[in-house]
Amino acid sequence: MLTGKKAANAVIDSYEEVSNITVPEEKKQQVHEERREFSQRQHQEDYMNKPFNMREFEEAVKTLSQKKSPGPDKVTNEMLQHLGPRAKTKLLDLFNNSWNSGHVPQIWREARHVPVHKKGKDRAKVDSYNP
Repeated sequence: MLTGKKAANAVIDSYEEVSNITVPEEKKQQVHEERREFSQRQHQEDYMNKPFNMREFEEAVKTLSQKKSPGPDKVTNEMLQHLGPRAKTKLLDLFNNSWNSGHVPQIWREARHVPVHKKGKDRAKVDSYNP
């Protein structure tokens, strides 16, 4: 039976095997065409350097699933969806500062991965768990 770091590595290896996705050639071509069209647009550089605005922020927050678990910061998507105007402005400022500086807070890079047993599967096998 695996425990500790060996068990964690076995789970990661198992997920990596089943998570490798082969992208169909037609999808690759579609993405390549979209990139080409985007690069031909005028003012591409200006577009990528504009700060995010409140409309973009609010639209992005609306799309967050409430069924997702919070990260190490314990902030849930539901909390983000119920922020008041001042908190939204502060968070938008934080995102724009991060975008402009190229610095992402370490806590935003962290996640918890909890294996959940698949009902009826052998608990001793790594592939009997979902992330």
